[in-house]
Order: sequence, then structure tokens, then C-alpha cells
Amino acid sequence: MRAPTLVLAAAFTLLGLAPAGCSSRPPHSLPSVLWEQPAPPLRAAAIDGRTIDTAALRGRVYVVEFFASYCEPCKRSLPALRRLAERDRELVVIGIGEDDQRALTEAMAATYTLPFPVVHDVGNVIASRFRLDSLPLTVVVDGDGLVRWLGDAQSGARDLKNVIKRVRRGR
Repeated sequence: MRAPTLVLAAAFTLLGLAPAGCSSRPPHSLPSVLWEQPAPPLRAAAIDGRTIDTAALRGRVYVVEFFASYCEPCKRSLPALRRLAERDRELVVIGIGEDDQRALTEAMAATYTLPFPVVHDVGNVIASRFRLDSLPLTVVVDGDGLVRWLGDAQSGARDLKNVIKRVRRGR
């Protein structure tokens, strides 16, 4: 019975769902006024002393990851992001710690041995620019500086990898 299979496949396609192993559409982005808009500029000192300036990242895909020590989902997403950053040396990742105390942001970076620069967001200024309303928040920016995807605690490492791959291909 081939007809039911075709009907199911058509229904999955129309609903934006794909059977396991298929990736006809990118993972859905969180709704945001930032989507497909220029990413807010980010120039700040990382906790290790490096200067982060997203203006210098023109032409490169980068990820901005917002986290905090009190955020349980962040404790699951940071190790996956660390592994991705270690495996994909072309990908630029910037961590933004949203704790009130710098020491807590430093402790998170040390606990999860984050290989990417981490900024302590004093007064949540960066979070305001990115219109952060929940943690974690993952923002993917393309080489033209446009926000192409926003993910949250429900988004997984596979979603992020798929988005990065699609953004690099210009889709």
C-alpha cells in the first residue's frame, strides 16, 4: 500500500514536519523582531581580556549564546555548544553571562571549560539589545550580519548544527 505512505509524506511536508532522517526545512526560529534583521552590534571585553567586536566578524557565521548559573537548561546546552565549538574551528561562538556577579559568569566558563570568549553582561545591557526574555538563548548570525535563527531550551545541538550548515550554504 503505497498511497498511505505518500499521503503521510505530503502531510508532513505541509505541516513543516519531516520524518526522522529528513531535513527538508530548517528548525523553526523563535519569534523575534530580530529575525532576518541586522544583529545588534556587540563590542565588549571578555572575561579573559580579549576584546569581542562583531563588526570584525563580517563574512563569518557566528553564534551568540546567553546563559546564567541559575538556568538549569543552560547547564545542558553549554556542554553541547562547547563540543560544537571544539569540532567546528571555523565557527565563532560568543558566550554572554547574564549573572549579576562576574564571579558567577567566570565560574560557569570554568566549570564547562568553554573554549570561546565569554562576556559578563553588566546590567544586562547586551541582553536588552538582543531582546532576551528567557534563557538560554542562542542566536545565529550570518556572514552579512543578519540574525538567521534564535533557539531556546527546546532547541537542541542537532538543530543548531543544521541551522549553521544551512546558513553557510546561504539558505
